[in-house]
Amino acid sequence: MATSRNQNRTPLLIIGAGASGICTAIDMIKRNKSRDFIIVEKGGQIGGTWNDNRYPGCCCDIWSHLYSYSFDPNPSWTREYPTQEEILAYLIRVANSWGLYEHIRFNAVVEEATWDESLKQWSTVVRTASEKEAEYSPSYTITSDFLVSAVGQLNVPAYPSINGLDLFQGKTMHSARWDRSFDLKDKRIAVIGNGATAAQIIPEIAGVAKNVTVYQRTPNWVIPRDDKPISRTMQWMYQYIPTIRKRYRAGLMDYRESFYDAAVDEHSAMNSIFKKLSLEMLDRQIPENATLRKQLTPNYPPGCKRVIISDDYFPTLNRANVRLETRSIEEVCSTGIKAGGEAEEFDLIVLATGFRTVDFMYPIKITGLKGRSIEDIWKDGAMAYLGIAVEGLPNFGMLYGPNTNLGHNSIILMIEAQSRYINTLISATMKARASGGTLSIAPAPQRIKSYNVEIQKRLQKSTFANPSCKSWYKTADGLVTNNWCGTVVEYQERTSVVDWDDFVVSGSDKAQLQSQGPVHIGRIIEETQQTSSLMSMGWVLAAGAIVFEKALGMRPVLNGSIEDMVGQYDTIVALAKSQLPPQDPSVVAATDHKVKDGPMVRVYKPEGSSAAGKLPVCLYSHGGGWCLGDLEAEDSLCRAISQFSPCIVVSIDYRLGPKNKMPTMIDDCIAAWEWAWNAASELGGDQTRYFALGGSAGGALSFGIAERLIADGKRSQISGIVALVPATLHPSNIPEEYVSAYTATNDNVEDTPVINRKTMKTFYHAIDSDPADPVQFPALSKNLPSFPPTYLATCEFDPLCGDGKVMEIALRNAGVKVWSDYYEGYPHYFWIFSCLSDSQRFVQNVIAGIHCVLGLWFSTVV
Repeated sequence: MATSRNQNRTPLLIIGAGASGICTAIDMIKRNKSRDFIIVEKGGQIGGTWNDNRYPGCCCDIWSHLYSYSFDPNPSWTREYPTQEEILAYLIRVANSWGLYEHIRFNAVVEEATWDESLKQWSTVVRTASEKEAEYSPSYTITSDFLVSAVGQLNVPAYPSINGLDLFQGKTMHSARWDRSFDLKDKRIAVIGNGATAAQIIPEIAGVAKNVTVYQRTPNWVIPRDDKPISRTMQWMYQYIPTIRKRYRAGLMDYRESFYDAAVDEHSAMNSIFKKLSLEMLDRQIPENATLRKQLTPNYPPGCKRVIISDDYFPTLNRANVRLETRSIEEVCSTGIKAGGEAEEFDLIVLATGFRTVDFMYPIKITGLKGRSIEDIWKDGAMAYLGIAVEGLPNFGMLYGPNTNLGHNSIILMIEAQSRYINTLISATMKARASGGTLSIAPAPQRIKSYNVEIQKRLQKSTFANPSCKSWYKTADGLVTNNWCGTVVEYQERTSVVDWDDFVVSGSDKAQLQSQGPVHIGRIIEETQQTSSLMSMGWVLAAGAIVFEKALGMRPVLNGSIEDMVGQYDTIVALAKSQLPPQDPSVVAATDHKVKDGPMVRVYKPEGSSAAGKLPVCLYSHGGGWCLGDLEAEDSLCRAISQFSPCIVVSIDYRLGPKNKMPTMIDDCIAAWEWAWNAASELGGDQTRYFALGGSAGGALSFGIAERLIADGKRSQISGIVALVPATLHPSNIPEEYVSAYTATNDNVEDTPVINRKTMKTFYHAIDSDPADPVQFPALSKNLPSFPPTYLATCEFDPLCGDGKVMEIALRNAGVKVWSDYYEGYPHYFWIFSCLSDSQRFVQNVIAGIHCVLGLWFSTVV
């Protein structure tokens, strides 16, 4: 049907039909209720990098169920790690299901885009790459109120600057421009580059090629992949029982977030783990070639360059027809490559040399306010507010822009956060145009500057900036322009609110927009707390409680008055102890001591230890709401910690409420700490490894010890904190920035086993707690940046779940190293019941957590 409508005028123009462009378009439909947009794509199909890259072995190094949109999952992934073909098929399916093809113009190459300040719109020049279309329309201009760059960081191949490369008479192809018609069988092949792409190509071609020579400039850290098929049974369950799929994805999210320290902090325990995994795999897979192992061992920390995830890279380099060349390439001649003074002939040269990652938007010419080009704006390195908004470019947004790449998790999670943020900006321009007005929204230069000063300060301390290696994360001058400095959750939280004060706004609708105040978008919470909240509604909460109670033969719960709880507590402790095997006193010795002017303490020491081999010292504070418990109640856990860490445990019998009020309990803990510190020599304790550990109220007391020590100028005495389901906030005093995280996990704790919301209210009242006291409620502390490394454990059906989650966020925001475990389907303090299948796993994870906070390598990780 003919139409008089201008086909080249649109509220929104999206450049690129890859994962970012597709997500932005779908959010335009979902959030802005509009299909009035155009997508221009330089290729002949959607998919972006997954359409461009078709080399042998091309696949993703993020798990399938995490490399997909949260709003359009794929329960039918066939492998744990998706192949290029399967990812492309998924993106095509998504685009079809949302009706995006009618909005996409393929073979449309954007050459330049210019901002018109008078009209408050973009003019984008598009060249037609299709020969047929070019006959009648070689180029045209699209005008739009808003322009989105969804071209990403991995779209323009980087070709190496090697003398004579153009003289080679054989076949040359870049990995991102693979010619599938070329027969690899019995060919002599050179692979220049040995990064993530090369690590996928080399194992695939080595089996058919006559020989393969790999030219390596720098070795890489390689860790196990452990890829495997996903069974039809699991695919069926993911399809028809979506809660299982959601939990699985949430677990993957949690696990990948735990890689953060490994990726950014070369001194972290996780970084050491990655290094150990890689070296052990190298020794295992190349056992008899010490020279090759040495050539493949990096001299920089993991994370400085992208860590390769592969099971077959090392074994392939050990094949008889594969050779690693570490000498520099001198030149390429007509028949092959010369390195180290020796020439080798080849039929094919593969350039696995990556992309022009620091040249964002290249080769598109972008001109913004006052005729200023993007090259001029970024002359000192690419930067953007939140990686989205660029100085001097109004009504413009980027996805996968500067400082948004990840070294530890799925980029899809970042893309979704960016799309939601950008669509909020788009909405404002659409409303202005619909009312006959105009609007220009550009990031405030000072806001961009302060934001980038902040993230660069963090990045320069990270492994990414380590000068001992070159990577595509940074410029030639060492400026990290590609990678994000924090976790995915931190980025999601930062992009969950659009504050118009961060922008320079002009146009007829300026006053109306600024009068609205910040727009709270929220974030997609995919870590286990969200999935657990969804799962714990209705029958799931009941089912979880039934399973728990069936295993115990009763419903353990503390309720009523403190006097009522004393008897209930004794019953629960008796039940827990009845499930324990007899204790062997020869394994761990326990002796009681009276602290002068302080509490009784029980010292646990593993047999066989001596003063010559000094051990870490743990100050243990038991749980019980500051009103219940004693040295006997948690004796078995103290013994396990002492035996398996190993360490000396000093368990504190602090005075209890309601007879005693706060801060009596923390005073007793500090007295015990000082006693143990001064008795280090006779205990056989290592004063460089003293740490506090406790559960529930004891977890709060452990944080309180740190708060007091810091205030007294004794921060150096404490090396770590291990807090198990700790109380960290009074429910009447939750800081505004933590309300969302706190409430998301505490919606279903009115009738949970062991303790519930009313139980905690009774405890707080009994000890006259002060909701504003950071010693009692450490999430409020102003000293968090000085806190030592911390391990946290939280449980799903627990009124203190939100306390633990908020404390984790607060500590991470303060720059503290944090490790954590989350136990779905379990209530507060479940681990004291040894009949439960995960009780042993809990204890093993606590031991691992102790080793993490003390910076030790640990062998037991479940």
